[in-house]
Amino acid sequence: MSSVTDGDWTNKLCGFGCDGAAVMLGKKNGVVAKFLERQPCLVGVHCFAHRLELSFKDALKQVKIFGEADRFLLNLYLFYHNSSLNRSMLKRSCQAYATPACVPTRVGGTRWLPHMKRALDNLWKLYPALVEHLQQLPHQKGASNDALGKSKNFLKNLTDPSMLYFLHFLTDVVSVLSVLSLGIQSNATTLGDMFQKIQNTVAALRKHTTRDGPMLQKISNEKKFDSKSLKTFETSRPVVIEKLEESMDNRFSCQVEAVEATQIANFKLWPSEIEEDHGDIEVDVLMKQFDGILRDQGVDVTLIADEWTMLQCVLYKRYNGKLSEASWVQVNESYKTDFPNILDLIDLILTLPVQSAECERVFSHMKLVKTDWRSKLGSEPLSDQIMVILNTDDVLSYDPLPAVHLWNSSCLKPRRPSTKPYGKRAEPTGAESMDLNLSLSDSDNISIFTSDSEIDDIET
Repeated sequence: MSSVTDGDWTNKLCGFGCDGAAVMLGKKNGVVAKFLERQPCLVGVHCFAHRLELSFKDALKQVKIFGEADRFLLNLYLFYHNSSLNRSMLKRSCQAYATPACVPTRVGGTRWLPHMKRALDNLWKLYPALVEHLQQLPHQKGASNDALGKSKNFLKNLTDPSMLYFLHFLTDVVSVLSVLSLGIQSNATTLGDMFQKIQNTVAALRKHTTRDGPMLQKISNEKKFDSKSLKTFETSRPVVIEKLEESMDNRFSCQVEAVEATQIANFKLWPSEIEEDHGDIEVDVLMKQFDGILRDQGVDVTLIADEWTMLQCVLYKRYNGKLSEASWVQVNESYKTDFPNILDLIDLILTLPVQSAECERVFSHMKLVKTDWRSKLGSEPLSDQIMVILNTDDVLSYDPLPAVHLWNSSCLKPRRPSTKPYGKRAEPTGAESMDLNLSLSDSDNISIFTSDSEIDDIET
């Protein structure tokens, strides 16, 4: 770290985000513990995206039907992934039903909930084609006994009422959690936003105990079953929501007061009308936590409390009940000179990390960049390419014009991008033919003699 920063970098270290591995969060020899020895003001944040994944697994590992559904989806993926014949026959069934040709997606082995949502969405896109192919498999020539046995089991799961309803219910639940997961992974999300997002997600999940989601409504309207055949699903449905709510509460319960105090940076959580003591306790907690860092950076800690009160008065008067539309970028531009100390504290808590998904993304991109064909790629060019991939816009939102203008204006000689490229040239005939005489001198130099009419073309 000292080689890439100027001065003592520990004076500026305020937050560290990581997964929940013991090597990171171990109380004695973890990375956070080692950092705390050098910077006592540090706040270690367990990645919220990892916490969400762990809470989902903790909750559903206690539900029997979910284990059966998870194994079914994994085996279905492997059934088509490992057999080109099964994939080709499934694509034929897709063509017969006029559905997009695709194959089941892997559920296990991926880290984030949106991947599970994609697998479930693909399952419902392929559902009629899957049933058709599995029903026709016994009549297919060359089908092995193993494939026949698996297809019979898959068809049983795809037509079982309880399993069918549970998979649709699981799609609705995973859709709600995927929104939270993608929000956590966004670089625009701050630590103060997380608690409101988690509360909204838990409230949405709680309603799924009695109210059917979009996918469950769809299957309920299309296929009617008696209550006896849906007994397993009906008993598992409230358990899933209860366990999810309990595990999310356990995983997201915050033991560091400074992390909870960052909620003052979320304008949506401010009261509709000004209150005298709003945020005073949170500001005191943050001042005690980051006292050393703030003093090292020249912040007058004694003025923060008064500036916080005055800043609230100014913002309530300026936005007149529309504080949800405010942003700290606007506030910094307008009031940095008036309230420098409290805004320095706000800037500090806005930099605290929410997730470490970016690190996981780096490993994924590294596998895509440094392949077997590029195994000799050095560390520096590999780092540069990954940095470009991570920090550039998406292809759909990328504007190439600034790069084109830079390319056109940064050269020593003027470029001519409007000049048409040469097409296929006609072979010269008659007087236009070029008379080339090549002579090799003793010094192995090659001289080219042409007619005067062709010299200009050669120079061009």
